[in-house]
Amino acid sequence: MTNKKRTNLLENATEEMLQIVNKKTMEAREGTIQGLTREKKEILKSHMGSASSKIDFNKVREWWKYDKDENEE
Repeated sequence: MTNKKRTNLLENATEEMLQIVNKKTMEAREGTIQGLTREKKEILKSHMGSASSKIDFNKVREWWKYDKDENEE
């Protein structure tokens, strides 16, 4: 086997492994990150009270996805 063939085989194997790892990572993330559902939004609105400022649900969603885990550590 020539070095060029060996290199091509390694590159193909590496690419396949990366695809598998990326797929598994995305599957794991889908199970852990959840946005606000309509029901959760209604609960949040019912507990807002008489606050003078509106809640930006986009910021809440971003906090839920990213900042929440950093603050818990």
